[in-house]
Amino acid sequence: MPSSYTSSKGNTLTKQKSEIAKQLLARKYAELRKRGNSCVDQSSISADGVPHDNLSSDHSSPKHGSFSDLIHSRMSIHDFSILKCVGKGGFGEVLLCKHKETKKVYAVKKLKKLDMTRRKQVFHVWQERNALIEVNSKWIIKLHATFQDDLHLYFVMDFLPGGDLMNWLIKRQTFTEKETQFYIAELILAIEEIHKLGYVHRDLKPDNILLDLQGHIRLTDFGLCKLLQVKKELHPQVPTDYDPLEVTSPTEIRNLDSVTGLSKDQRQQLYQKNLRREQAFSVVGSPGYVAPEVLKKEGYGMEADFWSVGIIMFEALYGYPPFFSDSPLQTCKKIVRWETFLEYPGKDNSNVSTAAVDLMQHLLCDAQDRVGVKFRVDELKSHAFFKGIDWDNLHQQTPPFHLDLTSETDTRYFDDYDLGAVLQSIQSMKQGQKKFKRKKEEDLLFDQFTFKRAEPEKKSRPSVMNLFSGSK
Repeated sequence: MPSSYTSSKGNTLTKQKSEIAKQLLARKYAELRKRGNSCVDQSSISADGVPHDNLSSDHSSPKHGSFSDLIHSRMSIHDFSILKCVGKGGFGEVLLCKHKETKKVYAVKKLKKLDMTRRKQVFHVWQERNALIEVNSKWIIKLHATFQDDLHLYFVMDFLPGGDLMNWLIKRQTFTEKETQFYIAELILAIEEIHKLGYVHRDLKPDNILLDLQGHIRLTDFGLCKLLQVKKELHPQVPTDYDPLEVTSPTEIRNLDSVTGLSKDQRQQLYQKNLRREQAFSVVGSPGYVAPEVLKKEGYGMEADFWSVGIIMFEALYGYPPFFSDSPLQTCKKIVRWETFLEYPGKDNSNVSTAAVDLMQHLLCDAQDRVGVKFRVDELKSHAFFKGIDWDNLHQQTPPFHLDLTSETDTRYFDDYDLGAVLQSIQSMKQGQKKFKRKKEEDLLFDQFTFKRAEPEKKSRPSVMNLFSGSK
């Protein structure tokens, strides 16, 4: 192997380790500031910046009656029965699994270590792990454990049977204004939880909004989230050929884009037919929900998430995101020139109220003018579009979408994926048929990745299993 390649690879690994170290230190001191230096002993913070009371390591005594009892020893994918593949992306799969001993159902995200290192995603994996450990909210997917083997990283999370909001959009094409009001309100409460912890999500889109058993939302996919001290850097979902310094005129963009000039119905039909699910399988993802200040590398904060809320609201009401195009590159150029390319369909769309359009106009605008910037979430909550919303009791209200499920492993709200290749790969690992040379330097990138949440049983709370015990 050429020495130049070896040197380049070594530099990449060094940079990734450096980024991880910076993140862990930032989290440690953010936690100290939050709790107050006088209240926190240095020994109460683990090596990865997480308070010890949230962790149950391989060498600690787990609490009885908790999930940790069963994963006190080294955890393995072979501890689970793999039932279905419910998600696939550029970096891995999401598996519906049942723990062989507890019989509890989980969603297990499986990522290839080699892909993480080659595609410089190690830092993002750590970001997701650390954020999900820290966040404890009814609006955020719950992380129960993380573990690894020679080839893969695993996240053990709640299985949310309602699927993602993108599937509901595909099924219904658009939402009513009442449905949109409810789910955008819940999305705002979820974002509020993230921002209180000092994070910007950076990847809000329908694919990352899941519905639980009752039909309430929970956010997932925190791989791109960041602490608020955000550097002026290019967003990971922006195509590599995008240059923030390149000046492209609106005329040039129109000439290269077949979407501009189409009617509302034509855009909706094109987007729903060809583009909606294509984005989910892309390694890069879609930049269609990314704020213009992010694309311009101007530095950004919480207001970038509010822009994404506006895009999601637009798509829910009109059936397509406002800046979708023939390619991610063209989408980026249109977002940067949003004043020229943002078009609200005319008065023929009587189902969209003046209040709804006004809210979108105050979300899809320059960062300094964006609603929610000055007074944060309170400013959004007081907007006329949310008239009638009981913010304090929203999670106790009945959601618009009702889930029709027959069992705790019913996956009708998910796309169908081939499970055969996944099972074959795991079986090969179990039988020792797959030859794999461990790269110690790369393994160091995932040192201390394993996490186990101590979870005492709550006897008063019925499990998902109880809800379906009579459905046989």
